[in-house]
Amino acid sequence: MAYSEARKNWDKENTVIFSVKFFKTNEQDLIDFMDSKVDPAAKVGRGTVLKQALRFYMESEKAAQASSAVQPAREETEELDLPID
Repeated sequence: MAYSEARKNWDKENTVIFSVKFFKTNEQDLIDFMDSKVDPAAKVGRGTVLKQALRFYMESEKAAQASSAVQPAREETEELDLPID
């Protein structure tokens, strides 16, 4: 099916395509996991699984940054001149 010029222009302005190569020798675990989550009936393909995994990773990074922002860094606590009882 050929795309119309309008569709091609819209895709060009609004989408980005990434290509990822997985090696069966070193990354079979990733391939197997991804394929276990694929569900054609629900229209969940490998791309959807990768996007969900990336969003999950982003959320865990945000949570890690938030928890580290609450606690002062070790250097900051060592610099405090607190009396020792």
